[in-house]
Amino acid sequence: MQISKGGFTLTTIDNKQILRHALLLGAQGIIIAHNHPTGDPMPSKADVLATKTLEKACAAVELHLFDHIIISDSSYYSFTEERKADYNETILQTLATA
Repeated sequence: MQISKGGFTLTTIDNKQILRHALLLGAQGIIIAHNHPTGDPMPSKADVLATKTLEKACAAVELHLFDHIIISDSSYYSFTEERKADYNETILQTLATA
């Protein structure tokens, strides 16, 4: 389902529209995705802020934001995968210093 269509450098997302569609469909959670036509899937500051804001909005209506995926020509970035990698790295560092 397309919620937003942007230009080459940016798009805006409307959390209310995203939540509205999810709630009307009876969803328990959502996954959002967008592309980076530049070819670099790394999230911008705006991407990180939008994800955090949407997570809070989802929590307010008891929806789960399962992932935010950024797609480029040859790769992708998953906020969920990155968090798991950060978590695992923290555990490994803790164990290494113990």
